[in-house]
Amino acid sequence: MATAGDSEAVVYVVHCVDTEGPQYEPVEETIDKVNNIFGLNLEETEETLACLQDKAIDLDGDEEAVYKVVEPWRLDLNSTWDQVKDMLDEITSEQFRNSYPDSSGNGWLYNWFCLDNVGITGENPQHRDLGHHNIFDRYRRYIDRNDIKRDTIQWHYHPTSLRPDGPRAGTTYINSPDLYETLARKVVDRHWFPTAYRPGYHTERPDSHWFLEQWIPFDYANQSGALADDQPSATGAGHPRPGFPTSPVTRTTRRLETATDTSPGVST
Repeated sequence: MATAGDSEAVVYVVHCVDTEGPQYEPVEETIDKVNNIFGLNLEETEETLACLQDKAIDLDGDEEAVYKVVEPWRLDLNSTWDQVKDMLDEITSEQFRNSYPDSSGNGWLYNWFCLDNVGITGENPQHRDLGHHNIFDRYRRYIDRNDIKRDTIQWHYHPTSLRPDGPRAGTTYINSPDLYETLARKVVDRHWFPTAYRPGYHTERPDSHWFLEQWIPFDYANQSGALADDQPSATGAGHPRPGFPTSPVTRTTRRLETATDTSPGVST
């Protein structure tokens, strides 16, 4: 760590991966997502998806923004645990890690922010692996079996939506019945507690802020509103939160340059 007297400061790059297990996204879910985000009423067909990817539908100036949601690489998901393992075998290999050394010559590191897919009692079109510890256990076993020393497992959480469907996003901690149970089970069942957190959907409200202040010392949540493309205004609670909260915080918040919530792939 550089000190005030050092001639050169040190910039630490931390790769945080929102780790949510295999995901499958049918075309109907993709178009439904577009309709919900942009207030459209497009037909949920393969033909519509192809037209959106070609920017061939007049969307009153939103063609590029919609394209970013349906870009082919975003829809190229790992839909099974076998596919996730193949990805991990590649990106955790010494050859891959050492292709991107840091200034000290050390290879690339990952921090796996594992999600428990719980509270989903409605539709599950993404075929999420539901249950406590399912994702956590697989990544812990993989790290142990492959004798990976420097990667870490941390905590990722999606507040429960009022409509408990897999793709739905909640924003309130207080109304999420699985919050305390999720962490309590990690302590009781796995003798583990996180030191760092990544918020689901990059959203933090006052209730989540005060919860994190009490329990989690490191919070990888801050995003630069000036640098983010096509992000909503970040001026208050419930938004990506550069500058929020205005009161002093005891936990350490870190700025994210980019945050792509598309895990089972590698998010940055």
